Amino acid sequence: MLVLAYPPPTEFDSEIKYLCIELHDDYKSNMFVHLAPGIEFIQEALSQHQVASKANLNASKKGGVLIASNKGECRGPAFACAYLMYVKRMTLPNAIAFVKLKRRQANPNASYMRQLESLENTLKVGKELGTATTSEVVKYM
Repeated sequence: MLVLAYPPPTEFDSEIKYLCIELHDDYKSNMFVHLAPGIEFIQEALSQHQVASKANLNASKKGGVLIASNKGECRGPAFACAYLMYVKRMTLPNAIAFVKLKRRQANPNASYMRQLESLENTLKVGKELGTATTSEVVKYM
């Protein structure tokens, strides 16, 4: 579970692996300072699940990573969009549409939207974004 909250929770289930990132829900917060460790955590968790599934080691068929924030409206959805854009090469509109399919109340604040637009522009300069649609990405989430 990737927890994006301030203050971070203090009680955890010992059977779940966590990464807690103290991220404020305000216009000054820069989520991209935390993007690399967050993406690494998600990728590691997904790859461990795939290995366990192939070996039939206590893994459900539907593995994944919960990206949690206090209300699940702003920070969590914004980070999920950034992950989809960076790793799956989705465009910002497709990433937002996909996240809203999973979490209707997703509504990144204006500051996070500007950061996501900046990420999209950066990715376009580095390598053209793919045209992955939400249906093509569903199997990874």
